[in-house]
Amino acid sequence: MHNHTRFAIAIFAVTLLAPTAALAAPTADDGGASAEVADATTSIFVSPTAIAETRANLRTELATLYTRLATQSVEIERTDESATPAAWTSGRQTALRSPLVDELEATKARFEEAEAQLQAINERFAQDSPWADFNLEFAVFPVDNVDEFVNSWGNSRSGGRRHKGTDILAPHGTSLFAIEDGVIERTSNSSLGGLSVYLLGDSGARYYYTHLSELGPFVAGDVVSAGQVIGLNGDSGNARGTPHLHFQVAPDGGDNWVNPYPLLLALWQFERNAEGPPERVWG
Repeated sequence: MHNHTRFAIAIFAVTLLAPTAALAAPTADDGGASAEVADATTSIFVSPTAIAETRANLRTELATLYTRLATQSVEIERTDESATPAAWTSGRQTALRSPLVDELEATKARFEEAEAQLQAINERFAQDSPWADFNLEFAVFPVDNVDEFVNSWGNSRSGGRRHKGTDILAPHGTSLFAIEDGVIERTSNSSLGGLSVYLLGDSGARYYYTHLSELGPFVAGDVVSAGQVIGLNGDSGNARGTPHLHFQVAPDGGDNWVNPYPLLLALWQFERNAEGPPERVWG
């Protein structure tokens, strides 16, 4: 149920303009996609990973459809502008633009349908999910299939520092996910944190992922969806020999970091349908 890596899918580095195979031929009959969304919204415990994949695909499709709508509209305008009065009188221009208009209307119809499907998912889980308490539209646990983390907020660290996040122990190379929809703010590489990613969530929160072994092939400004792989776990920086994700959250979008453990625990419990905390205490 919790194999997130299966939906790392081709969206590992997807941007809003990425092509989607499902867009090749928009049709009025979209029973398969509708059934997929229906399945995803029927029960809260169908599969959080499947839900995240459905949302990511819909968001990518909507972005591509939006671009297609603009392109098709421009094409119709150019066709009309280049037409002679005689072409309009004879009906040749009407015949020429008719299929273009049909394509535009089909794209509009699929855009509205995909938008409604995404809204249905968001509304369904806005009421019956742990992330609603944290003002998130949709969220996933940021590390693939792990059960080893503890509330280590404020614990002492080298140089007199205090721990400002949660450490999540996971094997080297484990997939790390965008916790919510958002934008990659920047990446960095330092002696302390090693490879790091800053994610600005659509909720306004800012997230910090560090000690990665590999970054996803994205650049600052790239849009990502909840559940999209944004890097791989590692032991870079001062974490040599102990691969783990150091995770921080600032709800105000700045540097006012707060304890992320309550959010992480809620997501972990939700995805595993568990009541207690992770079995192993580490941190």
